[in-house]
Amino acid sequence: MGSHSKRIENLFGSEFSYTENATPWLTHVTDDPDEFARILDHAEATDVKTWALPQDYRREWEERKARGLPMPALGTGSRGPATIMTSVLQPETVFYWMYDHPDLMRRFRDILAHKMVELNQVLRAFSSNPAPGWWITDDNSALFNCKLYREYCLPVLEQVLAAMAPPGSRRYQHSDSAMGHLLDQQRELGINSVNYGPEVDVGLIREKMPEAVINGHTPPLLLRNDSPEAIQARVISDFDKAGATGGLIVTTAGSLAAGTGVGGCDGT
Repeated sequence: MGSHSKRIENLFGSEFSYTENATPWLTHVTDDPDEFARILDHAEATDVKTWALPQDYRREWEERKARGLPMPALGTGSRGPATIMTSVLQPETVFYWMYDHPDLMRRFRDILAHKMVELNQVLRAFSSNPAPGWWITDDNSALFNCKLYREYCLPVLEQVLAAMAPPGSRRYQHSDSAMGHLLDQQRELGINSVNYGPEVDVGLIREKMPEAVINGHTPPLLLRNDSPEAIQARVISDFDKAGATGGLIVTTAGSLAAGTGVGGCDGT
């Protein structure tokens, strides 16, 4: 669809900027804590049900429906709290304020959790999507140490997953980052399908998350730059470390690097 439903970042004033020869990028809203408190006031007071689906989006939805075109299932997943917070605010501002203005940042956390659930329940109802399960893309998880992740990210994900992905449904986390130090908390969250970055050793993932399906764990640059023999050796090594009991799906660890040819993929 050409138009879009609202994103959770938009609720806090973060909008896409478009520059030449670059991907769209969410803008940071402020470096002023007083202004951000007012932004949180506005976000908290917003009626998500009327805000989430602009008229252009609703109109295009009805047009597609009338033409018998496939309709997307909405409310299936979202960026995670670490990446949302560091998109709405500059990353350094996030961490400075966690120490200098902790009450403000805890309020951000709590409003974010509540509004994420509210927004995605609206999207599911609108698209008649009853399917449980949730995907998380949270590349900036690695910026958080264990203490800050537990205080600011874990509570958001606990609330969202409880509402959107009850026990037994898929709870998927993607992160290109080196977030191996957070695997214990990922298991606490019941994450059962993962796609982490290549810096996270696949043996460590299996040790810390024995029940999880590992989607990986071939490094993207290895797939792009190395020989079929090197790729095969890495896949064999991954199976030796983590595939003996199943639950290892061969794919890239994190993403597919630009310029990757089909030859490397055939090499696996």
